Amino acid sequence: MGPKGERGFPGPPGRCLCGTPVNVNNPSYGESVYGPSSPRVPAIFVVNNQEELERLNTKHAIAFRKDQRSLYFKDSVGWLPIQLTPFYPVDYSVDHRGSCGDGVLQPGEECDDGNDDVGDDCISCHRAYCGDGHRHKGVEDCDGSDFGHLTCETYLPGSYGDLQCTPYCYIDSTPCRYFT
Repeated sequence: MGPKGERGFPGPPGRCLCGTPVNVNNPSYGESVYGPSSPRVPAIFVVNNQEELERLNTKHAIAFRKDQRSLYFKDSVGWLPIQLTPFYPVDYSVDHRGSCGDGVLQPGEECDDGNDDVGDDCISCHRAYCGDGHRHKGVEDCDGSDFGHLTCETYLPGSYGDLQCTPYCYIDSTPCRYFT
């Protein structure tokens, strides 16, 4: 994300316009403090692309397109851009902005070991745990479907079948069968 912007104007005193819509395609609206004829925006939707934007059937909605990093408003005509320039350049990579993976522990990170090794105790700046889908080398035999290149054939030579991983990240070889 880019730098934090200026604080916006306060809302009307004693009124909260922050109710959660019941259904995104037909949200419930409270009475607007700006008069009954003013359009009411129930929420700001976040979509990935134009296709997802077109699938929103909510009138008077605001949406943020992640691929263009810009805001749109839907009125009776359709979706119109309300922000002419993106918040930050479109080619600015959110994943490579000098935080997770740089070896420096920053807010929001549980750990940061500065590498991309998914077999150690820090995966994408989160502590490894049994059930995260990545086998922690030297600690877990398996994790989900990650057996570290082991199969029934290599784990129990002469057998066939599929290994299973227990909820405690130990290998369960009972599905392995031997040729008779």
